[in-house]
Amino acid sequence: MTTNALRTQARRAAPPRLTAKRPETAPESGRKAPRKSTLLPGYITHERAGLPLACRVIDMSSSGARLIVVTTERSPASVVEDMPDQISLFLSYDRFSVACIVKWRDEDKIGVNFVSVPRIIEKPPTKVAKPAAKKK
Repeated sequence: MTTNALRTQARRAAPPRLTAKRPETAPESGRKAPRKSTLLPGYITHERAGLPLACRVIDMSSSGARLIVVTTERSPASVVEDMPDQISLFLSYDRFSVACIVKWRDEDKIGVNFVSVPRIIEKPPTKVAKPAAKKK
């Protein structure tokens, strides 16, 4: 699958964009750093996954991110439930990869803390888990 096809697939699976931007979450609310809404496409990899899992970065800060798993052949909630605590996140837009610790899980969303310095990756993951077929 080409990079353009992956981007198109991620856009189709993205939640609808809101017209009003969500304000940043201030550090006073218990966060280490303010978050910014992004909706960037990405991929999750870990030792149990045969293929990278497509995701969207809903919002991100300098210390972590909130991700939503794109629907796969399995339900997103079961994928999130089975995900190990240590994962890697690859962001297509910035072409970087960072090691993460999963801090929380909720349905098809996960919250992660970054535990490594982001590193530039020349090639994105080549194969991605197939999205679920649309029901007629």
